[in-house]
Amino acid sequence: MGKRKNFDAENLQAETRGFPSEDGQMTESEIEKLIDVHPGEYRILNVDGTESLIDERPTIRRLLLQIGAETIDCVTLRMTRPAIVMIVDDTGMLDHKPVNQKASELMRATRGGPDYPYDIHGNVAIVNDDDFAD
Repeated sequence: MGKRKNFDAENLQAETRGFPSEDGQMTESEIEKLIDVHPGEYRILNVDGTESLIDERPTIRRLLLQIGAETIDCVTLRMTRPAIVMIVDDTGMLDHKPVNQKASELMRATRGGPDYPYDIHGNVAIVNDDDFAD
């Protein structure tokens, strides 16, 4: 497996100056930090607030194992090239997995808007779509 760069919730908060923001919405710098994923690496956002940047090319099998899912769905976070995609557990809510606050806020900030009523359940992976373009 590739080299991991681990971030705990406390260090991430200090790094992003209080994630989520006091008004409950992510800042541009918080969004950019989370979606800053280059080809050949991916980021895991865990439900406990921790995250890991994995320094290896993602495969569907690795992503399924990393997020603890049997099936996945994709949410495009950035459509401009390179596209950035959040891989989510397709049955996370049905399986009663905990809400992933960071992933839910990221999805609202990039796709759903602040009034989007649904949450992301379970761990997620943030990937660069170029890794799957072949």
